[in-house]
Amino acid sequence: MKGQGSRVVSKEVGRKKSIFDIISYFLKRHREIAVLIVFLVLTWVFYSINPLLMTPLSWSDIILVASEDGIVAIFVTLLLIGGEFDLSVGSVFVMSGMVYGMLINNGYNPYIALLISLALSALVGLTNGLIVVFFNVSSFIETLGMEFFLEGLIFIVTGGFPIAISLSSIPYWRILSGTLYGTLNVWPLWFIALALIAYIILENTSFGNHIFATGGSLISAYAVGVNVMLVKIILFILSSLAAGFTGILSLTYFTSISPVEGETLPLIALAIAVIGGSSLSGGSGTIQGTVIASLLIGLLYVGLTLAKVPSYWYIAFLGLILIIIAVANQKISGAKLIP
Repeated sequence: MKGQGSRVVSKEVGRKKSIFDIISYFLKRHREIAVLIVFLVLTWVFYSINPLLMTPLSWSDIILVASEDGIVAIFVTLLLIGGEFDLSVGSVFVMSGMVYGMLINNGYNPYIALLISLALSALVGLTNGLIVVFFNVSSFIETLGMEFFLEGLIFIVTGGFPIAISLSSIPYWRILSGTLYGTLNVWPLWFIALALIAYIILENTSFGNHIFATGGSLISAYAVGVNVMLVKIILFILSSLAAGFTGILSLTYFTSISPVEGETLPLIALAIAVIGGSSLSGGSGTIQGTVIASLLIGLLYVGLTLAKVPSYWYIAFLGLILIIIAVANQKISGAKLIP
């Protein structure tokens, strides 16, 4: 009887383990579902603390924060999947916005000012890519150095003072940051459009396959004829362009930009990508995961504000969620589906 009881217990334990493995296997293949669950749980928690969370004003603020950080995070995600980092997006964000503002204030044609600002952003990305691929430098170190270099130049040029503009001199400002409906502005449309473009590139083009191949295994990518260097350079350019464009969006929304505004952007964008399921070692990640993670970050910011938690706790909570997601991803990655 004792032996029979032991066999029953063993079968029950085996069944429980099998169910856990099935769930883990599913979440491994669809990590954005885990992020969505966290998002829904936090929504319930913050709503319980303050019902004002479910008002149109609160959700317009959530989407605003998600859009600003998310646009950059989308292309940081592509770069992460390709096996590289970009920690210079914060300074590119500020540089582009400030260059755009200074050109506008000095009477430049607003369309020319826009092109020059974006071109400078692309140039930074091109420089990052060329240094990384031709000198075989760690992108973490190279882009961190670029971040410091640009930050120093910004303070030298501006003296540490913000740049302000008048929207009356920009005929297309409503396209960039105008009101969409009620308190909601047009940023979500940019966010959705760029997310769709990135999703299509990643999931439905040969270039998307090349991104996964480059981040997954350089040797295998070379073996099948992928131009790894070109892929990485393009990804660095796209990352910088996204940061520069977001800096211009921010300037046209707030009508001013400070030299210190982009300080936390590199780590927030990286955190969003990782929370969304991207691997720091490259080769895996999804745009849909990044979009949900962006909304999670917006929810966290607005939810803590409504809960009357001091603003400096925002970064602390972001770090805590990042740790929890990282541990969960590690556990899920180690799980195997038992045939």
